[in-house]
Amino acid sequence: METGSSVEVIFEAADALLDHTDLNNSHMSILSTENGLSFCLLNREKNKYVLLGQYAIKNGSKEDLFEFLERFSQLPDEVTLAVLDRQFTLLPKVLFDPHRSFEYLHFAIGSFQGKAAHQEVGDMVLLYEDKSDAYEWLKQRIPHLKVMNNAEVVLHYYLSKPVINNDYLIVNVTDLHMEVTFMRDGKFELHNVNTFNKTEDFVYYLLSVYDQLKLDPKEVPVHFSGEISKTSEKVLLLKKYIKNIEWEERPDAYQYSYTFNGKEDHYFNRLFQQHLCAL
Repeated sequence: METGSSVEVIFEAADALLDHTDLNNSHMSILSTENGLSFCLLNREKNKYVLLGQYAIKNGSKEDLFEFLERFSQLPDEVTLAVLDRQFTLLPKVLFDPHRSFEYLHFAIGSFQGKAAHQEVGDMVLLYEDKSDAYEWLKQRIPHLKVMNNAEVVLHYYLSKPVINNDYLIVNVTDLHMEVTFMRDGKFELHNVNTFNKTEDFVYYLLSVYDQLKLDPKEVPVHFSGEISKTSEKVLLLKKYIKNIEWEERPDAYQYSYTFNGKEDHYFNRLFQQHLCAL
């Protein structure tokens, strides 16, 4: 599969089952980042992911990233788009006043001037900048498109898992962003997104999280997912400070095409988790 000159193909894989997939009974998940996009297609009849793609902008506009949609004669009956950015905050539900959403975001972010939205997730409220207007052109192409903040995917997914009665630290890497999530006894204490440019920045920030949460790097493991190789410079440097580094597995609710094996199993997990959030 080819794309235009303004888009760089990072990874593409398709299962033979794709040709026999009923798009009226499938789900497409899309994850949009500052500099790129990834998507996957779930064959709901077989409960199997059969198509996967990842792209980056080279010299075009963000709209160019969505040119992969032109390959479909029709689109699935369910399409979700998660937007990864830093414009969000979390509040306990008991303290939340919906009339003060803008005020909460302005206080948390400092320079917030956008449109506020919120979602209740468990006993927390996720407040975030509503990016749906920025994708109005895409809604014209996909009228039933559901746009969400990627933090919603994270919160829903980990709250749906069995309660882990200890400290649980997760780091997901996408593009040059690291999502850091910390749960204690099944409850969220931290979820934020930070950017990094160098290995040293990545390691410093993660170690500062251990320090701020008063976690012992010799006792509390970090669970990685996303775009980070097990042999990367970041991981090799972290091993000097953190004793246990573990790798998140793909959601076991689905099957996955063998053609995805060109990437390690912990890649694309936020994308695969999106459908569980959208149910």
